[in-house]
Amino acid sequence: MTLYDIIQALESIALSQPSVKMIVPNDIYDLNNKADAQYGVFGYVQGQHSMSGDFMTYGFTLFYVDRLTEDRGNLQFVQSAGVSTLSNILAILTEEFPVEVDSSTFDVFTERFSDECAGVMATVQIRAPRSFVCGEK
Repeated sequence: MTLYDIIQALESIALSQPSVKMIVPNDIYDLNNKADAQYGVFGYVQGQHSMSGDFMTYGFTLFYVDRLTEDRGNLQFVQSAGVSTLSNILAILTEEFPVEVDSSTFDVFTERFSDECAGVMATVQIRAPRSFVCGEK
């Protein structure tokens, strides 16, 4: 699978999750520029990618972000939903595509974007068979 294929699969699977209403690609802080943000948000940034033999390993940091209530009473609910959502996305990815998630770590956070938010970020390594893109002659 190519990098493009992996990104398309992640976005498609994320949008199939009931908790995800919007995708913010490439820079989660772009959420600050979205006054009409629809929470929960799935985001990702690319990390380091590597090749070994016939396999590519694609590095990503995945995010799930949702708005906190004024009293922050939903903090643990948002973080729990984030861990579940990101782990569901990765599980579906490995079930539906010829990939393996070599490693993943989950970190919870609170952050001020346009709104006071909480969420989870997962650092993942996705290993896939190498694909070749050939130009037409």
